[in-house]
Amino acid sequence: HVCNTLGAMLMPDATLDAVRVGGGLYGFDPLHGAGRIPLERALSLKAHVVGLRTANEGDRVGYGGEFVCRRETRLALLPIGYGDGLLRELWRGAEVLVRGRRAPIVGAVSMNQTVVDVTDLPEIVFGEEVVLLGAMGDDEVTPEERVPAGGSAYEVTSLLSPRLPRLYVGSPLDARAHDRKRAARPVEPEAAADDRTVTEQPPQPRAAKGAVAPGDQATAASPRAQTTRGPRR
Repeated sequence: HVCNTLGAMLMPDATLDAVRVGGGLYGFDPLHGAGRIPLERALSLKAHVVGLRTANEGDRVGYGGEFVCRRETRLALLPIGYGDGLLRELWRGAEVLVRGRRAPIVGAVSMNQTVVDVTDLPEIVFGEEVVLLGAMGDDEVTPEERVPAGGSAYEVTSLLSPRLPRLYVGSPLDARAHDRKRAARPVEPEAAADDRTVTEQPPQPRAAKGAVAPGDQATAASPRAQTTRGPRR
């Protein structure tokens, strides 16, 4: 092959007998914001609020107390951390989506917990869905936002831990095949009720609507994080 994602989309005469689309399968932007490539994002990372705390002005949050509250602050606790692949250097101060609005991660990401400042979203409740990667409402947070200039989205997504439950969104045949694979191996007691999930689905042109939104049926019984994937081609 001679074509990567960008070549396959812009140079059809050069596709020959094979292409290697790589990040195009996940809807990554091959132009890194320098142009418009109509790919639908195919991976999302979600969690649910497992705790709400109120901190006073001057209180410190997280290991080392690196975040200092400048006002009375409402904090949402998410059960996902660097043990799940949220590298501190990449996720420090990152914005996540809650009810379609952005809210910042505050303090150092812990092994199994991340803290979000939801002071400006007073309606947030226990169990609320939070999008760390993906779309909610009219906004979207992307892996490209988490890497410095010259970095790659893979630096974020390749670190997502195998302990994050995966939910594959696609055709019924793909779903049944995935269920059979899961049934063929032992399931840990907590695996069926985990609220951390990665969701993947096949990338589609932006104009193509009607696909199931990643994570729509991903809600588990307890508040954790989710990743969703689509069928492999």
